[in-house]
Amino acid sequence: YRKALAFPILPRMVIMRFYLPTGAIVRKSPFDHRTYRHITLANGLPVLVVEDAKSHRAAAAVAVRVGHFFDPPHREGLAHFVEHLLFLGTDTHPGDGEYQSFIQRAGGNHNAWTGTEHSSYFFDVQPNHFSEALWRFSRFFVCPLLQPESVDNERHAIEAEYRLKLQDDTRRLYQVHQAVVNPEHPFSKFSVGNLETLAADPVELAGQARALYERHYHAGNMTLVLYGPQSVAELSSWAHSYFSDIRRGDKVPAFWEGTRLYQNLPFQVSVAIFSFPWSGNDALGPLINAFNFSQYFPGNINDVVTRVSNMGQVLAAATKNLYTQFIFQHSYLLANTRLRGIQALCGS
Repeated sequence: YRKALAFPILPRMVIMRFYLPTGAIVRKSPFDHRTYRHITLANGLPVLVVEDAKSHRAAAAVAVRVGHFFDPPHREGLAHFVEHLLFLGTDTHPGDGEYQSFIQRAGGNHNAWTGTEHSSYFFDVQPNHFSEALWRFSRFFVCPLLQPESVDNERHAIEAEYRLKLQDDTRRLYQVHQAVVNPEHPFSKFSVGNLETLAADPVELAGQARALYERHYHAGNMTLVLYGPQSVAELSSWAHSYFSDIRRGDKVPAFWEGTRLYQNLPFQVSVAIFSFPWSGNDALGPLINAFNFSQYFPGNINDVVTRVSNMGQVLAAATKNLYTQFIFQHSYLLANTRLRGIQALCGS
């Protein structure tokens, strides 16, 4: 039921903000007309505000360092479940769907996602509604209801989301990858959740959701980005006004550091990405070989080149586009210096 955000860069920006040192000077392109300011609130929450006088929209995003890596072993999908529950009311705005209705009335969109190590919440609205939207949005991270009465509907919503992806090839490849990694690494966990993994008494499950929220949803484990045509001074003022009462806390450590993703391998490289232009009139194979894949893959890749070349020719013919950009992502395992497995994904 949640819509896409008109500013897709914001979720990436708020994740990147995790790695911006406190007090850092924001460097920008000389062609970038926006004004940036980095502040840290009294509770320790780092904030990046972006003034864009040309923008006809205002947007915000919060990233929380919690994803399915942090799910308890007995409750896979719990971080995703908490993400769903946060949209179902706060102490200040308890109505189910009240936040969604307001964003819609304000001409905006909203969404959220749960990944491996982070969850991200974001919205955009017409600028004259930004202050009120921020007030409602900020309450997610201060006083969510997380009620047992909401449990059953939301775990069925997650079950529907899980079943929707069963025939998704990308998700299926992702699941295969999870199945072959070190079972001691959290990447091996089932990430989405379903009725089986979220099966529990509603009061018990709501309590577990509350426990995960209390551990991870605090200023030391979050970042915030505000973007709009308002001045950096006004945006900074709103950040202080609406987000300073998020409780303090220390960043939750990555407990899996030092745990190998793959077992019994002399060395490993997780992902290599190659991107280059290709004209439909040229042979794709020689162009690929020009990148000297042998330095990355100590094995024969003729099968990969053939598959990708055929796919590229089909795509070019279908789109009638003679200049196509392909990104090749190779995920591979290396054992005994021989290529054990390779996966090639191609997108135009």
